[in-house]
Amino acid sequence: MPLGFANSILTGTNVGANTRAATWTVLAGHDDFAFTESSQSFSNGAVMTKFDNLVNTTDSTIRIYPSNSSFKFNSNFNYTIEFWLGFTNLVSFPSSQDIFEITTDHTEGLEDETSQFGKITANSTNVLFFTQGNSATIANSAFASSLEHVALVGDADNNTQSWYLDGSRILHQSSYTHTGSEIGLALGMLGTRTTSNGRVLFDEVRVSDTVRYTGTSYTVPTSEFTTDENTLALFHCNDNILDSSRG
Repeated sequence: MPLGFANSILTGTNVGANTRAATWTVLAGHDDFAFTESSQSFSNGAVMTKFDNLVNTTDSTIRIYPSNSSFKFNSNFNYTIEFWLGFTNLVSFPSSQDIFEITTDHTEGLEDETSQFGKITANSTNVLFFTQGNSATIANSAFASSLEHVALVGDADNNTQSWYLDGSRILHQSSYTHTGSEIGLALGMLGTRTTSNGRVLFDEVRVSDTVRYTGTSYTVPTSEFTTDENTLALFHCNDNILDSSRG
């Protein structure tokens, strides 16, 4: 069941860039997150979006502090953005809901971002994944009983961008040329609906400056992540969203 915050998600040490891993902040004027011990999550729970009546405006951003201050989520850099994703009742979303997006900076959330260079949306029938110029539609039944591992991989050496879902590559952009200045991530659920049942769950959010998955299939991780030299940020989502660490 949902649990209250153990700590304020806005708490943080006032230190400069490149000295900490990342911050995960709920944008002003938006609802925040609850926590759940759902059987869908790892043993210590997951982050779950909250809702306000029939309109869900949960919107947040992750800001990273890479050692390489030039790092961007574009075709000039290798990166992997991954997390476990689930829905408590996807069929209650009658129209498109924004779930995840790469953003220009850490102040631009789901509400403000319009690009589709790495995005997830959902509606009552499907979950849609976007890369530069392409999209893949996954039936919502794929998320019916458990959280699924999703990963967005940018491969600068081969100029490709790919989405992976639960062990398989579902979308592959073979001519990834985007050179924009995207440096932030937005997570939540933004949209309207006819019932108040649906929520989104996130668990084990990791951002890396390397290509962690290649080819058409991979072995799905089965335990919580640990940091390594390529970890830019890691949020375990265990009772708070403050536990980011960097390799």
